[in-house]
Amino acid sequence: MRNSNQQCGFTLVELMIVVAIIGILAAIAIPQFAAHRTKSFNATAVSDLRSGVTIFEAFMADYAEYPQANNVTTSSITLSDSSSPTSVVWALSNDVSAGSGGGGSTYTLYSKHEGGDECYGASDDQPQALLAATGTKGAVLATVGTCP
Repeated sequence: MRNSNQQCGFTLVELMIVVAIIGILAAIAIPQFAAHRTKSFNATAVSDLRSGVTIFEAFMADYAEYPQANNVTTSSITLSDSSSPTSVVWALSNDVSAGSGGGGSTYTLYSKHEGGDECYGASDDQPQALLAATGTKGAVLATVGTCP
């Protein structure tokens, strides 16, 4: 039987301890989540750049020259060369900006994700270095800092 003087519920101290524990867990988890998110965005930019290197090298193997960017949008870059009407589309992931320079006998590529903190670049002189990269900052062919 319940005594009429007994109250049901939690004390203020118990509630304050629960709130403090939730605050500590949030203080640990939120920065970790943000860091993993940035890494993911950077990996997306590297992945798109690897795709671009593959497209440029395949185009060179087929047409004996690197393509030039003709139509740049937020979701793709249309590439073609000067001697044939053939064009290839370099599709980009959401929120990734990329670009290319050169054409003919050389090329330079770059990519960056809006949420990432690095800009990545590649060129025709060492394209395999990027393809073999682990995705870490030091292993990528070029971390350009700010994209052109």
